[in-house]
Amino acid sequence: MEITRRIDPRLAALAWCAVVSQQGATIEACVGERVECTDHHIVEGAWSGAFGSADFDAAPTFTGTGCIARADHVVVCTPTHTLAPVYSLRKADRLWLSNSLIALLLLADERLAVDYPHYDSDVMSIVFGAGAHVPRIPVASGLAIALHYFENIRIGRDLRMQRQPKSQPPPFDRFAAYDDFITGQVAAVIRNAADPQRGTRYAPLATVSSGYDSPACAVWARRAGVSEAVTITEARGDFEDTDDSGKAIGECLGLKVIELSRQASRRAARDDAELEVLCTGYGGDDIIWIGAEPLLAGRLLLTGYHGDKIWDCDAASVSTNIKRGDPS
Repeated sequence: MEITRRIDPRLAALAWCAVVSQQGATIEACVGERVECTDHHIVEGAWSGAFGSADFDAAPTFTGTGCIARADHVVVCTPTHTLAPVYSLRKADRLWLSNSLIALLLLADERLAVDYPHYDSDVMSIVFGAGAHVPRIPVASGLAIALHYFENIRIGRDLRMQRQPKSQPPPFDRFAAYDDFITGQVAAVIRNAADPQRGTRYAPLATVSSGYDSPACAVWARRAGVSEAVTITEARGDFEDTDDSGKAIGECLGLKVIELSRQASRRAARDDAELEVLCTGYGGDDIIWIGAEPLLAGRLLLTGYHGDKIWDCDAASVSTNIKRGDPS
């Protein structure tokens, strides 16, 4: 099988939508201008492997999405985090697949159902863990769009979809083994994102706060040669201490730290900024990053999100299905 693709100016730069036809030998793909493409794969994001090998389906860490055309089937890949799905929709003898709900609706000529009130909670249900989320959402035509998280999907010529688990590291018998694994994965993803074979390369940027999750990631980033970090100076209002600047920590690590004010960012944001963040369906908490927009173009961002749950010595919700505390 092969992939034919065209750049669609209506799509976001990293959005793609592929159509697999029953018994067909060609996959038709519409892509944004920064999606990396060949005759045999399309991909956005970086992974812990060589860029030229296009082996993101086997990578333990994959920050994006993509699909690979093999001799008699297609493999579609979601990220190895659980907050960005691949969407699929079967219409007669065609299967539509996309990393963007908006792109899928546009190109498959579908609409959301205006009388269905649960889209927001359905999309955010992934916080309950992989396998515990709402698996599909309705559209106005009466069909349903399936949401695929943390899995690879094998699609045969008959359009039958088979779930394939993500690659897992071996069990860690000591902390040093875990630390070595994360160190290697961060370095490999950063190398992949900057590979000269890419049409678009991404420079790494760390985040650092006064807590411990983003500083921990900043340590791994620093080991991989990252030299810059960004910090948001104020914590959320529900914290007793609202000073959250990680500048002192970052400078101790040898990072050049850029400070951003949460309140100043909100005041300087575009009038439509809240709509842009809310339309993701994840509640809008990430509005705080609007002020960092000029810093984020062409960047691979290391955040530490969910580290507070994973690394808490008294954690009650760490599980194999990645149950989260919030949808950030």
